[in-house]
Amino acid sequence: MNSRAHLAPVSPVSRNHMKGNYNIMNNNISQTSWLWRSLAMCTISLASVAMTQAALTPLSDPFDTLDTATWTASGTASANIPFVSGTPALLRMNANTTNGDYSALTSVRDDFNPFANGSLQISLSGITLGTNNYNTAYARSTFYVAIGNTTGTPIPAAGRLSLTIDWQKGGTATNPATRALHLFDGGTDLTIGGLSDIPTDVVWSIDGQAKTWSVVLTGATFTSGSFAEKDTASGSFSNFTAADVTAGSHLFLGTKANAYGMRAWSTLDGVSVTATAVPEPSSAVLLVGLVSAGLAGAHIWQKRNRR
Repeated sequence: MNSRAHLAPVSPVSRNHMKGNYNIMNNNISQTSWLWRSLAMCTISLASVAMTQAALTPLSDPFDTLDTATWTASGTASANIPFVSGTPALLRMNANTTNGDYSALTSVRDDFNPFANGSLQISLSGITLGTNNYNTAYARSTFYVAIGNTTGTPIPAAGRLSLTIDWQKGGTATNPATRALHLFDGGTDLTIGGLSDIPTDVVWSIDGQAKTWSVVLTGATFTSGSFAEKDTASGSFSNFTAADVTAGSHLFLGTKANAYGMRAWSTLDGVSVTATAVPEPSSAVLLVGLVSAGLAGAHIWQKRNRR
């Protein structure tokens, strides 16, 4: 007698049924894998589109020389053209003796656009400013940095967002000492506050999507306004818009004279500009919506196929 148990042969119908179930299981697994791969590719693609703003090539200039491939130098007179000299080398901008005279650099590049290239961060180091006459209360000088279009002269104006540092010797009741930081939103002066001193370094951040700005100072604090006793400030802007820079957005550095009979001057030993990716609001919403819908759909699909 055979000791092995006799197994009942599997009928062709049962064999086909088992094969069908096996194929269905494999098909479900294959479809599930395809679904998750598709969702992953969709997420990566949308994230890539949303982050395309981070395309700005950083700018860094220590002003060892005046690089004409990077900057266009200008002024209201030949004596006002910016130059680099000294040990260590410094950018020197001297505005002549007439009120409104300027000495400025305009970037050759026109892609410093906070509405298209992400949040910009402009870092300035080694700032000094003054005039050629410290013996009068009217001695006054302005240093500025701006971004925007090149319409008109390269000074704070409409079509630009500008940050200025004002210095006035003062010393009298009618002409007090002045050290202040201003933000010009187009042609509108938004005074940020008085300063304890001229800051040596400034970091200015601009987010075009949110229309906000912030400033971090080194070597000075605010003495008045909402940011008194702090070395940081922030706020919003509205007049400067993407429409102002459709033809390009340049970076400006300069000195402006604000008194008759005295030459205003400023020096700078470095500037850098970087950008941080800021997703387009529409892309970010679409990304979140599609991923959420995809995950919910995958969950429902899997739940039904387990039954």
